[in-house]
Amino acid sequence: MTTKSNNTGGTVEPIRAADNTQLPPGFRPEFIRLPKPSTLCPWTGLSRTKMWQLLEGTNIKTVCLRRPGAAKGARLVHLQSLLDYLHANVETLGGDDS
Repeated sequence: MTTKSNNTGGTVEPIRAADNTQLPPGFRPEFIRLPKPSTLCPWTGLSRTKMWQLLEGTNIKTVCLRRPGAAKGARLVHLQSLLDYLHANVETLGGDDS
């Protein structure tokens, strides 16, 4: 389990996946936002940092929503292209070593 430390240097809290229980059963969005810091993506279980690392080095589709001239915007990830990338890189552990 992944954990995070708090600012007081005391207790460590587990990182939790975002809640997507408000969505109808079987619903899959076309685009998703990156998870908030210290949370996991509800669709993949990846952290925000790991998703940024994947986005920088692959052809996963994204779009940045930002007003002209604005310094900040919202980065959306095309969910199917992310899932396709993950499925294409699945490794089987404990398999044949031939």
